[in-house]
Amino acid sequence: MIDLKNKNPKILVIGDLMIDHYLWGSCERISPEAPVQVINVDSESTVLGGAGNVILAVVKFLMNLKPY
Repeated sequence: MIDLKNKNPKILVIGDLMIDHYLWGSCERISPEAPVQVINVDSESTVLGGAGNVILAVVKFLMNLKPY
């Protein structure tokens, strides 16, 4: 493993910033119009996806990321 203590590496993340939207619930049947599940939604959550997810992982790893 690379020792990054007392070092300040420069990391460039290139990509799309997306928002992942999740629906949490249960499925009790399949739609008659198309082969998809009909979900009774209990809750929803949103998190960063794409390059945003990578940036969050880098921030958690290095703790001192400076965006440019």
